[in-house]
Amino acid sequence: MLRRRPPSPMSRRSPLDGAFARYTRIGSGALAYLLLTAALVGALTLLLVQHLRGDELRLNTLLLGSRPIRLVSDQEAFLIAVGSSAFLFLVAMFWAVIGGLTCAIAYTFSRRRRLRAVAWTLGTLGVAIPSFFWAILAEFVLLAIYFSTGVRLLPQAGFGFDEHVIMPAFALGTRPMAYVFRLSAGALDEMRRRDWVRTAAGKGLDEGTIFRRHILPNAGPVIVAAIVLAAQIALSSLPVIEFVFVWGGIGLSFVQAIASSQAALAASFAITFAVALGLLNIASDLAQRLLGTRSA
Repeated sequence: MLRRRPPSPMSRRSPLDGAFARYTRIGSGALAYLLLTAALVGALTLLLVQHLRGDELRLNTLLLGSRPIRLVSDQEAFLIAVGSSAFLFLVAMFWAVIGGLTCAIAYTFSRRRRLRAVAWTLGTLGVAIPSFFWAILAEFVLLAIYFSTGVRLLPQAGFGFDEHVIMPAFALGTRPMAYVFRLSAGALDEMRRRDWVRTAAGKGLDEGTIFRRHILPNAGPVIVAAIVLAAQIALSSLPVIEFVFVWGGIGLSFVQAIASSQAALAASFAITFAVALGLLNIASDLAQRLLGTRSA
């Protein structure tokens, strides 16, 4: 009777091998997704520039500014636009995350029903109203204050790493802040009503300790997903906000590049924008998997 030979130690697969293979598949799929997205967006942008003339865009030279994009090289224009958009995006996300989480925590521990109802209604309106409406509303409020009092509180348009960023960041970050507030408040409020949270409160733990040890870690995956979703919304609204406030970032420079028939520069802007959105999608999936595994 033949005996089965025991498997050699080299043929045994450890759990690390399975994890490495799993993350290798995830990484290769993410890389293929980014490359395909960049190729499609670049090809579509090149076709758009080739078949669209600048005068067909009916661009307003007063709003677009007097500085032609051809005064600098393509590399300099690309770096300046990416840096400007990144600065505006980070300021808007800071406003969205800090404001949204602060309102969510206040909503969770508030005992006033009317105040909670008003806050939830305002959050719903903030989610429903698009970002360009907040931009127009901000412009209208500044004009109304200027014509009624003669005081110019903030610049209505233009580029600068100073007070010029306040209005674009407000318009860009208000809708994402509403998303962060609603999703985070719902998750925190749900965790606060769990039985094990009431048990911890019955043992004499204060609300701060319960929030740090029990509520926040379990609501972490939803909060991270809300922040990533807010970042996706802010990034998708960035070109419109830049055009309204004449902010010299990727969105406005993309329109100027198409108007001046700079195909390579326009394609580089479009590919950068598409890759950034793809990276946010991948980061959202990885963060949810990681935090979901830890909380479980």
